[in-house]
Amino acid sequence: GKDSYDSLRAQFTERHRLRAKQVYNTDTLIWEVVPDDNFGMLSLPQNRSPLQHAEIHTVVNALEATGLGAANLTDGKLPLNVTVTGGGEGSPKVTPRVARFFVTTNAMYVPDALLATDSPQTIPSGESMLVWLSAESTGAKPGNYNYQVTVSVGNNVHTIPLEIHVHNVVLSTKTPLSTLNWSYIDTDEYPNLNLSKLRNSMLEHRITVGGIHPGTVPFPKKDKEGNVLRPVQLDFSRMDRMLEFHKDFPKIGFYMPFDHPGYIYDYTGNAKWMSEQFKDICREFVVAVIEHIKASGRDYDSFYLQLFDETLDEKASDFYGFVHSIDPKVRLMLTIPQASADGTKEIVKAGTNIFDYCATPLLREGEYDNVPDGFPVLSSNGRELWFYSAADSRTGLGKERDPLNCYRLMHWFAFQHGATGVGFWNMFRNTPRERTGGWGDESISDSYWPFVYVMTDEYPVPADVKTAEKFIPSRRWEYARMGIEDYMLLKMAQERIASLGNTGNSWHKQLEEIVRTVLTTRDRNLFRAKRRELVELIEKLQSSK
Repeated sequence: GKDSYDSLRAQFTERHRLRAKQVYNTDTLIWEVVPDDNFGMLSLPQNRSPLQHAEIHTVVNALEATGLGAANLTDGKLPLNVTVTGGGEGSPKVTPRVARFFVTTNAMYVPDALLATDSPQTIPSGESMLVWLSAESTGAKPGNYNYQVTVSVGNNVHTIPLEIHVHNVVLSTKTPLSTLNWSYIDTDEYPNLNLSKLRNSMLEHRITVGGIHPGTVPFPKKDKEGNVLRPVQLDFSRMDRMLEFHKDFPKIGFYMPFDHPGYIYDYTGNAKWMSEQFKDICREFVVAVIEHIKASGRDYDSFYLQLFDETLDEKASDFYGFVHSIDPKVRLMLTIPQASADGTKEIVKAGTNIFDYCATPLLREGEYDNVPDGFPVLSSNGRELWFYSAADSRTGLGKERDPLNCYRLMHWFAFQHGATGVGFWNMFRNTPRERTGGWGDESISDSYWPFVYVMTDEYPVPADVKTAEKFIPSRRWEYARMGIEDYMLLKMAQERIASLGNTGNSWHKQLEEIVRTVLTTRDRNLFRAKRRELVELIEKLQSSK
């Protein structure tokens, strides 16, 4: 039972503490860690005398991070405080945070929510905590900058020098990748939140596509028997609020699930699937929705409709073809569970514009060459291939949380295989089934962790979380942005090498080696080294003639 487990855990922690005190001969420890590492409450440095130094390599207009481990080897809990000073003119903004642990269904303790330092922190006896140091270099100048990170554990004060190297590489403020969050934001559900701050955070994190949930597009009005009234009558007020929320996003996508019986009834009433009555209702409905979106100022290239989810059923091909017969210009997106040339043949014929492939198998297996044979078709002749990730029971609900493997490297796979979009589920955890705001420990019924944790009266917030922030980032949220910016760096290198013609062959081989090494290994320190090599490669390319 739980009581027995808690007792065993306490005994194990105490034995671990006593042994660590013996080995390190100190009450408190501070050391640099890779911030996406599998950090746990019993983590300790690999060296008996860890270097008291931290370092970040970044570029202009980017986000990068490092971390510190903080261990309490005394027999009582101690307060933890973190401050950062230094930097100077033109330097990146460094923000310290402390990661809060959550319990997953596979018995892992994951440091996920990154709490601002206004939330009081204590380290229990014998345990460690992860201190997150993010460097936001938007508007910074190239150069080397020095900071001091002061970490106090009880009365013990540790001062760690932090060096940030801003390389002479400037990322565009525009993002050349379709980056999607299925945000599932309903503006009516959060009366006490300033959603404009969330929108700004999404835009700062280079989210370019707003994914809109079912029910935002209005359902046609029906009579008492469930027949759609003709002509179709639609109330666009809810949809207008979401169009307004996403007005600054380059793209917006509306999920209208015609693959769910309940929603089919919502859209077409008692009409039988693909009957003439069904088609007539759909024609009126689809035309009205498209015209309303266009009236908001969006043209065809800045929105799409998703009508089926995670399927290659022939019904999807039939319906997508039918909708394109209503309006050949409207862009249609389909999430797909596999991407073989044969399996996607019919949906390609239907004129689908965006194929959003569930790329979790690539991440799980670390594939590089052995990929679906449909990729070339799905990314040619005006079609777009996107990748996405959601919870996958095949890997265990808690195991997809790795910020590096599941969130950052997704963008490296996208670059390698010619995908032009990357998306994740989801921004919030706010479904009616379990309204926890993400703060509850992971359960079998709650397999989708949010990117952002919400501080609002609508959700129960743990007693240990006391911060003025309304939206608390996760490690995964930060790493998704870092992955987007890695993609931008890879594209910069690729385009510069291509412009050099044959003289760029050696650079091309180096870029290929960097990508192959990153995608076929999961060594976190090696990843950091290879990413730095990528940045230095771009610097050399910029100076080459």
